[in-house]
Amino acid sequence: MLKYLPFLLLLLVIAIVIRDDFAFTLIYLFAGAFAVGAWWSTKSLGQIEHSRSFIEHSFLGEKVQIKLQFRNRGWLPVPWLKIQDELPVGLSTAPSFATVTSLGPNAETTYIYELEGRKRGCYNIGPLFLSSGDILGLIEEIHIQKPMETLTI
Repeated sequence: MLKYLPFLLLLLVIAIVIRDDFAFTLIYLFAGAFAVGAWWSTKSLGQIEHSRSFIEHSFLGEKVQIKLQFRNRGWLPVPWLKIQDELPVGLSTAPSFATVTSLGPNAETTYIYELEGRKRGCYNIGPLFLSSGDILGLIEEIHIQKPMETLTI
């Protein structure tokens, strides 16, 4: 909101100087869009349920499927949801699994990716980062971090 403060102050000065209702209307619309967007983003991200499932023990050379499931249990749609799951370097060519999706009310989505057991050891899968924001981009992204889980090879 602070980065838009000069714009709002300029609109307010213009509205006062020219005494135009249109400028005041723009101020009200902008403030309303900001308030609704901030409330919507916080509320909708809090309604997301997630699960990460995989076989926790694997053999050397075997591929392990990681299944990420997301469910919006709220009545507000999530306009965009950025998903990033950190991966161990010893099992993956990419440093993370990342995607962006949207979820409607009571909608579900599933993502599956594979890791290959190329070296023995205990590996941390995660943490899982979820971020979202309003559809207009007026507020900063809201982030949630989910804990790591262990895979033994």
